Formats: sequence, structure tokens, C-alpha cells
Amino acid sequence: MKIVGCDFHPRWQQVAVFDLETGEISEWKLSNGDGEAERFYRELEAPALVGVEACGNSQWFLELLERLGHQVRGTRRGMRRTSRDSHSCAKDAHEGTRP
Repeated sequence: MKIVGCDFHPRWQQVAVFDLETGEISEWKLSNGDGEAERFYRELEAPALVGVEACGNSQWFLELLERLGHQVRGTRRGMRRTSRDSHSCAKDAHEGTRP
């Protein structure tokens, strides 16, 4: 399983992906408007656990993740951006799965 931390903005998103099997961490800056972000999540093996810090118009993105079979955690709709980043979103998503 992969854990994804996503700092979502209306035009782009900063993503950190943690692979639980290999321990590998990768980072991406994805564009929303040209389909790059959608392609990324379509190619991501489901189910992935996705922690999202969202601002702006994120409803389409959250619905896309659910349609693709990914688990969404930590969504904050309509809130102003804080000092959080994609790594802290991934950490929060992972901690949300612990007992």
C-alpha cells in the first residue's frame, strides 16, 4: 500500500508518496488543469491512503479519488492554507489508520 500526502491548491498540488513495502519516498508537483494530476492518481495502484490538505475548489478532486478506489483522510474544505505540507498530510493519513 502507498500513503500519499497531498497539499492541494486550485491550479496545482504538491504530493509526497510513501511506499510501505519499500520505504521509498517520492515527491511530485502536479498540475490540475492539464490532466497531469488525474493521470497520476489513475496510475496509482488502488487502494492508496490519501491525506489531503485542501483549499479552493477541491470537490472534483475528492470525488475522483473516491471513484478510483482510494481512501481519503484529513480533508479540510474551505480552510485557508496553514504551514502544513505534503509530508505532514501523509503522516496524518498514516496515523489515522492506527488503533
